[in-house]
Amino acid sequence: MSASGEDRACELLFRRSQEDIVRCAEVHAEPFTEEYRFCSLGAYLRINPRRKTFEAEDAHGAELIKKISPFWRLTSFWYLASAQDLPLTGRLISPQEIKAGLAFFQGSHALPLQQLADHYRNSPEVFLGAAHRLGGAKQNYGDAAMQIPAYPRIPVTIILWCADEEFPARAALLFDASAPNHLPVDALWSAAMMTLLALL
Repeated sequence: MSASGEDRACELLFRRSQEDIVRCAEVHAEPFTEEYRFCSLGAYLRINPRRKTFEAEDAHGAELIKKISPFWRLTSFWYLASAQDLPLTGRLISPQEIKAGLAFFQGSHALPLQQLADHYRNSPEVFLGAAHRLGGAKQNYGDAAMQIPAYPRIPVTIILWCADEEFPARAALLFDASAPNHLPVDALWSAAMMTLLALL
């Protein structure tokens, strides 16, 4: 995804009514400024598609923008453009289970899951704390797991298994099975990347 990808997302977004975007993306709209406000990774964001502005409302969000802005900004425009009024399924799937995901989430698009695992290899409580700051909710998987709201309809579940005498640390990332209804595969990859980089 690139600047042209952002233009394409905005083009699709402009075809939707404000009411449709609010309902489908579960965001708030400012009718006079044409801005949308929503929570992502524990931070409140404000986006104006006409002006193509992308701003954080708090210090936490401003700090994250410094780290992940290229991923966060573009994925946010795509989220507003393509989210659907569909509930979570409660069923978790790996990126490889998404249509075209097996081919897309590898090679140069491989997620830095081993880097995350190595970073928190013997520190599950530190991992939980970092994920909590991103708005995460604790889950009962592995040695530590958190469900982090990348977007209102796109929770990202990350599971950590700590290193022991037999096995190195490892990590997994899972989406709700509804995720492909809300974002195209390249934007889902970007949502995964921004979540992992925020944790790192």
